[in-house]
Amino acid sequence: MGDIDPAGPAAAPAHPRGRVLVVDDEAFVRTSLMRVLGLEHDVVGLGDGREALERLLGGERFDAVLCDLMMPSVSGMELHAALRAEAPEAARRMVFMTGGVFTDEAQAFLASVENPRIDKPFQLEELRALIRALVAGA
Repeated sequence: MGDIDPAGPAAAPAHPRGRVLVVDDEAFVRTSLMRVLGLEHDVVGLGDGREALERLLGGERFDAVLCDLMMPSVSGMELHAALRAEAPEAARRMVFMTGGVFTDEAQAFLASVENPRIDKPFQLEELRALIRALVAGA
């Protein structure tokens, strides 16, 4: 008689695996998020909003785009505006990360968009749940 696996057949993953883009100019934040989210998803990390824009407008698809709101070259606000005009599905999949310090422009922007926002420092389980929801809705 063969061995019987007490756990039964291999269980399906609890959550679908998705493709996630992390855009943050702070290398430590970006790398940390890639490690944490990489346990459940395929993650690409970029430190520049301009490169993210090129890749997204070039047709690269992600289930979720986790983006810092304030970055030096192309901000999360500018990235969202460009995507809304040329790749609206990508713009809808954006989640904005904020450090809690806002300009008047950033406050007005956040009030005008329906995209989720997560404040740094954030709870990892809250972030994971948000990304899972976006991936599941893809």
